[in-house]
Amino acid sequence: MKKILFVIVCFLTASQSGVFADQPIQKVSNDSVIEVSTLDELKQIISSLKKRVFVDFYSPHCPPCKRLSPIFKKYANENSSKGTFVKVNLNEVSGAGREYDISSMPTLLVFGPGGKLQDRVVGIPKIPNYLKEQ
Repeated sequence: MKKILFVIVCFLTASQSGVFADQPIQKVSNDSVIEVSTLDELKQIISSLKKRVFVDFYSPHCPPCKRLSPIFKKYANENSSKGTFVKVNLNEVSGAGREYDISSMPTLLVFGPGGKLQDRVVGIPKIPNYLKEQ
């Protein structure tokens, strides 16, 4: 009986936390969005480019992040001339959350030429609204 209750509690906890929500975020493989794998790679992109860099900080288990993912990808595909688009999985890129002071997800940081932070936008619907205004 204890095992059955344990399984039920685990299932309910997982379903409430978003583990079973929609589909997991997949690594982006097209050229419009760059999925970085290290903090050094992210810093290099931000500091070296002469155009804006839009960085989406997310977790694959975050339901709002899952909702933002196709919106960000579509915006990147349609607006590649406006800048470079980057995704950072905070579960995999060690130290990125600390380095960029990410306390909530999803968070969009927009850097200008030379790596100067221009904007910080947190959450749904703020991020999609921000992208529409750009």
